[in-house]
Amino acid sequence: MKILSAIPVLSFLLLSAAFLAGCGGGAGSIVVTPPTNTTTTLTSSATTVASGTSVTFTATVSPSAATGNVTFYDGTTTLGTGNLSAGVATFSTSSLAVGSHSITATYSGSGSTYNGSTSTATSIVVSTILTSTTLSVSSTTAMVGSAVSFTATVSPSAASGTVTFYDGVNLLGTGTLTAGGATFSTTSLALGTHAVTAVYGGATPYAGSSSATITVTVSAVPTTTVLRSSSATTPLGSSITLTATVSPSAATGTVTFYDGTTVLGTGTLTGGVATLPISTLSVGDHTLTAKYAGAGIYAGSTSNALTITGTALATTTSLSVSSPTAFSGTAVIFTATLAPSSATGSVTFYDGSTPLGTSTLASGNASLSVSTLANGSHSVTAVYGGDTNYATSTSSAVSVTVTINPTTLVLTANATTAVAGTNVTFTATLTPSTAPGSVTFVDGGTTIGTGALSSGVATLTLSTLSAGVHFVTAAYAGDASYTARTSNAVAITISKASSTPITGTYSGPSITGKVLAGGAPVSGASVQFYAAGTTGNGIAAGNLIASAILTDSSGSFTIPSGYSCPVATTQVYLVATGGTTATATNAPFAFLSALGSCNAVPTSVTLNEVTTVAAAWPLAQFLAAGGQIGATATNTTGLANAFLIAASLVNTTTGASPGTTYPANASSVTARINSLANLLNTCAVSNAACLQFFSAAGGSPTNTLDAAMSIVQHPAANPSALYVLSRNSTAYTPALTSTPPDWTLFSVLSGGGLSGSSTLGIMTNGNVWVANYYGVVASQFTALGAPVFATGVTGPGLSASYGLAVDQANNAWIPNDVFSGSVTKISADGATTANFSGNGMAYPVYTAVDTDGSVWVADYGNSTLTHLSATGAGLSGPSGYQSASTSFPTALAIDANHNVWTTNQSDYTITRINPDGTNPLVVKCCDSASGLAIDQRGYIWVTNYLGNTISQVSSAGAVISSTYTGGGIFRPQAVAIDGIGNVWIANFHAIGISELAGSQTSTPGAVLSPSSGFAPDGPIEGNFSIAVDASGNIWVANFNSNNVIRYLGLAAPTKSPTIGPAQAP
Repeated sequence: MKILSAIPVLSFLLLSAAFLAGCGGGAGSIVVTPPTNTTTTLTSSATTVASGTSVTFTATVSPSAATGNVTFYDGTTTLGTGNLSAGVATFSTSSLAVGSHSITATYSGSGSTYNGSTSTATSIVVSTILTSTTLSVSSTTAMVGSAVSFTATVSPSAASGTVTFYDGVNLLGTGTLTAGGATFSTTSLALGTHAVTAVYGGATPYAGSSSATITVTVSAVPTTTVLRSSSATTPLGSSITLTATVSPSAATGTVTFYDGTTVLGTGTLTGGVATLPISTLSVGDHTLTAKYAGAGIYAGSTSNALTITGTALATTTSLSVSSPTAFSGTAVIFTATLAPSSATGSVTFYDGSTPLGTSTLASGNASLSVSTLANGSHSVTAVYGGDTNYATSTSSAVSVTVTINPTTLVLTANATTAVAGTNVTFTATLTPSTAPGSVTFVDGGTTIGTGALSSGVATLTLSTLSAGVHFVTAAYAGDASYTARTSNAVAITISKASSTPITGTYSGPSITGKVLAGGAPVSGASVQFYAAGTTGNGIAAGNLIASAILTDSSGSFTIPSGYSCPVATTQVYLVATGGTTATATNAPFAFLSALGSCNAVPTSVTLNEVTTVAAAWPLAQFLAAGGQIGATATNTTGLANAFLIAASLVNTTTGASPGTTYPANASSVTARINSLANLLNTCAVSNAACLQFFSAAGGSPTNTLDAAMSIVQHPAANPSALYVLSRNSTAYTPALTSTPPDWTLFSVLSGGGLSGSSTLGIMTNGNVWVANYYGVVASQFTALGAPVFATGVTGPGLSASYGLAVDQANNAWIPNDVFSGSVTKISADGATTANFSGNGMAYPVYTAVDTDGSVWVADYGNSTLTHLSATGAGLSGPSGYQSASTSFPTALAIDANHNVWTTNQSDYTITRINPDGTNPLVVKCCDSASGLAIDQRGYIWVTNYLGNTISQVSSAGAVISSTYTGGGIFRPQAVAIDGIGNVWIANFHAIGISELAGSQTSTPGAVLSPSSGFAPDGPIEGNFSIAVDASGNIWVANFNSNNVIRYLGLAAPTKSPTIGPAQAP
């Protein structure tokens, strides 16, 4: 304990007592109170600390009331003092030196109150600062001689001093720490693996530390070796040079060359290059490499693999062939020539990739004979397979074309004419005669027999050919070795066997005539004279002469007088078949000339292509194959008119169009007739053209008449092809100069007072009445189309006439569309007229005649129907029949039960009323119905003007369909039914007329006309009404062009006039 004062205790005590006495102590006595003893204890915040770390010492003096200071000592060295507070004084320091320290705390006491005291010593150890050293390297791998940098990082970064770098135990170098880092770089690391550490030696107050070991691998300098050859191929025994290039070029040592694993030799590197010449490579592919073993600081390396092909001695193969073309089954010899000729082995011949055979070389040549090449083109090569010394080679390709054996087939007949029932022998001769098989004999498109070939000849004998011209060919089907072939055509005319001609009451005069083809005489033609049949259409024509008459060399013939016609008005005609011209032998001619009534036959006639066309079109509905013409016994008028029209189209004496009776008011049809005649004349031009014509005509015709009949029956089939074929002949002019839309033959009729021609009606004699909206006249035309009245016929009240009906007496009943409406009746000869008004008529537009002779009138103005007797008396009361079901009626038709059907233009209906005007039945079926007609089965057909469709309604009012359309239907105005029930339509805004299948077919409403209708090259639009006559002609009144058009032979003959449902004549 430290002594605070040198004053003796006793003196102190005495002084204290005196002091106390002087201050008023007890009387005369002094009380001395001694100071209180204290104890001091010392604690520290740590017994060990790192240098520079703060440590706090705490001195606790007891009693805690002691005041004053406490002094802290490190041994005898004062560290500092601390003031007591509640008996505690503290002192902190961070400046203790590294090492062990004995620390005490001394309380110095407080005057006379507290005695001082000293604590026991507390030991504290101050240690140096720990460090850690980490080592990094610029690369753990390096090549010999390259710089490697090491970096030691010492933490804390305040440490100073140096770091020593070791390779194992070997000193590499030192580096001074800067901001905790020291570096060392060296280029002297030897080849191999090095374990490098960094050792920090320490520096007060920092302890030393060592890093972990880093392994650095020092390798040799890498090299690359590239192998090249002076040639990629080397013929057997030839030398090539191998060159190995090692990089870097400073590398030294040797390179070893290998063929696979076999050493070829070595080469010393000079400037990085080593070479080796070799000439020992065998035939085949060799994989060569070069290996540099390495030297000094340079590593070894192996080159790329190089393929060198050792080749055999080159050869060339050339190929020749005995012939570049051959017929099927014929031997072809291929010869391969090899150079050099010393080569041995064999040659294989290929057809494309297919081997043909192999042949052994002899003196450089090898041959192969082949007779099995298929038909077609072949690319043949020869491939030499090589041997031990010679390489393979392939020749250039040689083309060989193998064709089927051509054939020729010639047909002959033992006669060009024969009588029906007698034998005819056809002989077909095929070349070459070695061809096997059989020949088929064909008559037109019909096979008539076959014959087996024997030495190239096949025959057919038969007696079943019918009367007429037969166009017979022979066909060989061919096989794999022989071509198919069709022979020439042989025409043979089969005439009917002599028979007893028909007899009658009228004996006809002699007739002389000529048969011409394009103006050239036809010799050897068979001419027969016929009377038209009377038991059906196209049947039962009768011979007027016992046997056919052959024409002489000038084409002339004579029909002697004395033949008997059944009656004077029997329609007669001539048919000439077969014959020969200067350009056609035994041609398939069949010419027709319609002469007319037996009592008016011309005595001089011509039969040619023009007379044939002129007869075929108007007689289309009465004509059958082979020239059969006939009509029913009840339609003699229709047949007679057809003959009259035929005679008007051609002058039967000269054979030129038109005839002398062709009306002047009719448009010309000559150009179209002549084009058709030129088409028939192609059979006189060439056999090939004739066959093309028959094919385009359709129906497999075998003669010109049947071909013409096929065209008239199907006028819209192949018009373009037929027109092109017609240009093969210029025998008849003028002709058409462009393709017609179809081959319909029609005449446009003018005159006769036509003006706004509206409705027409056919008379029993075939004449036609026409109503006119303008001009206050009615017009009438003959069956030929000539006007009966030059300017029309007038009648009382005629004005603005839309409708017309013809009664059984051929009177015309014409409504006059005015407010005070009336109906005008005109007799057939125009001499007698009458006018009927009242009875509710107002703006009447349509009339219809019932089978009882009464007449019905449609009154558009007041939507009523008026019924008149045959004499014009009113049968429907003063106001007519009125009904809410009748609305602006435009057309009428009367069924077999005398019911009246009317169109209602203002709505979508038609109406049926009873004969007495009662019990109306309204049928909703239509769209602005404008016309209607009733067929043989009682079905009503209605034109829907705005709907562009046709409706079919049953007699009971059931709607079968309202959607029939197509075939040129556009704004359909009127409808007519022909004799078999087909439906014909006049289109107001289309030029062509349309045809639909009738209710008698399995497909009613099916379109039968082409897409633009028949004859779309007719007059302008405006077709207002349509009717069919007993000859099958269609008559159309065209409102806009003020004319009437007659279309020949398009429809089935129909009874005229049409009273009630349509009927066949």
